[in-house]
Amino acid sequence: VWSHCTHSYVHPTWRSLHRGALLRELPCCAARALMLKSLVFGGANPVASVGRVGALPIHTATHPHSRAVHYSPDSTKYRKRSAAGSVATLSAMRDAQVDVCVVGGGLGGLALAIALQELGLNYVVCEAAEELRTATGTLIGLGDNGMNALESISPDIPKKLKERAQLTTQSETDVYPIDPSQPHEHTLNPLKHELFTLRWAATQNVLADLVDPEYVRCGHKCTGYSETDEGLIAVHFRDQPDIKAQLVVGADGVRSAIRRTMFPKDPGPRFLGFMNWNAVRPVPGSSAEPDSHKIRVIKDRDADGNFSTMVFLINAGMDYQFWQVRATYNAPEFTNGSYGGGGVPGSKERLLGRINQLGWGEVAQEIEATDESLIYERATWDRLPLTTWAAAGGKVLLLGDAAHAMYSGPGQGARMAFEDAHQLMVALKQHWPDSAAVSQQYQAARIQRVTMIQNIAASMTNIPGMAKDFTSFWKELEPPVEQPFTRFMETQRWLNSYPNHMHGLPDSKYMSVENLKAFNDHCAAVSANHQYQYMPSKPKVLELVADSHK
Repeated sequence: VWSHCTHSYVHPTWRSLHRGALLRELPCCAARALMLKSLVFGGANPVASVGRVGALPIHTATHPHSRAVHYSPDSTKYRKRSAAGSVATLSAMRDAQVDVCVVGGGLGGLALAIALQELGLNYVVCEAAEELRTATGTLIGLGDNGMNALESISPDIPKKLKERAQLTTQSETDVYPIDPSQPHEHTLNPLKHELFTLRWAATQNVLADLVDPEYVRCGHKCTGYSETDEGLIAVHFRDQPDIKAQLVVGADGVRSAIRRTMFPKDPGPRFLGFMNWNAVRPVPGSSAEPDSHKIRVIKDRDADGNFSTMVFLINAGMDYQFWQVRATYNAPEFTNGSYGGGGVPGSKERLLGRINQLGWGEVAQEIEATDESLIYERATWDRLPLTTWAAAGGKVLLLGDAAHAMYSGPGQGARMAFEDAHQLMVALKQHWPDSAAVSQQYQAARIQRVTMIQNIAASMTNIPGMAKDFTSFWKELEPPVEQPFTRFMETQRWLNSYPNHMHGLPDSKYMSVENLKAFNDHCAAVSANHQYQYMPSKPKVLELVADSHK
């Protein structure tokens, strides 16, 4: 009763504050009781001495009960809440109107949820799945920019992630020319910046464990949003009541319902010319092996420098091994009439056939040792860059893949989402509840930088002619002989300088503010010369289109 009363009704004086945040600030039960009386029955503010900056409280309490209780993300606390009884009624009252509704409980959405907790805002996270996902078979790499963003949100996050990650320090690459008369190439290079590799699931668990489960709603599949007469945004769900919010953040992935509502004519996800197979499997002792600090890359190469098959072998920390096979295709080709996903029957046999034909025994051994149920088959997609991430006067924003899904080649997808969450936190802290000002600052900090990364990623894909057209900018900018390695190193230096120099390095030949803007303009212009394969965002339509490609 105490928990649900304090979280389900907030006196208008304190509505802008995080539900129960003031209660956690108070170091004794008597003070909490006084606060509860004020919240439920009205009356004067009993804690006028609590420091505030604008609408946000200053968190200064040191009492052990002053912090929220967190639960393991593996617990049933994160499952869809029951629709029966008074608990459901009180939850509905609590969700009827919030400051911020975060649509999507992935990495970006949960990172933002932690930021909202730190700011003391009244929020809810709505996830379509019945439970927060942990089985994806994927890995993420976190460099300085991702870690800096997360540390700025909460110092606990990078500390916990590093405990579960593998520190990689070298990249080892084997290139096998398709022409057998050409020599095999082997390189071993040190990484210039720290890179921590870990399972997507481990990252998700760390973030989820820092989010109060009272504010997570699983089983809430978003279908769109609309504006209300009161000036709020009503978020619509399948078989769930609407939630009204002053600010809605769409962090709902590459097939975002929020983005689809925001831009109804947006063509949807773009096929990038690759099929992926990947898995994470437990290998006892693997994180202590002598080569566990290396990123292994194995690929073939044609006369034009393009590959048809590329493999990554990476240790994912905590004695887990990750592998991924990426192969070029002109259209999505799923196994045995499936639509991809985990454990597709026949996917392992299909993959082994391709790898054995190439004669890559090391890779074949990894696949053989992996149960088919752990193998995920996916087509690769991105989204076209946007010139705005906001609608409804700044009351609806996009974050993460919903705003900028990109090819995974540069390894920046999760890092950009964490940067998004951090910069939105900064804008909220400075301007809340002025959503227009929040939106303006957030977009100014993010769009040009992220568009640059999207364009770099797109130039690495298998879309015909795109690499040549996009990279022609650098050849025109530079002396006759281009220096791609130098450009790559400057790109890494720029990215890892975050949060400094977000829009370019002042002393860089390639990554200056002027060149980055000019590169984005160039890519926008030449993109019009290409034909793309799109997948509509609606899943039922997506399945039909995917089926027609086979």
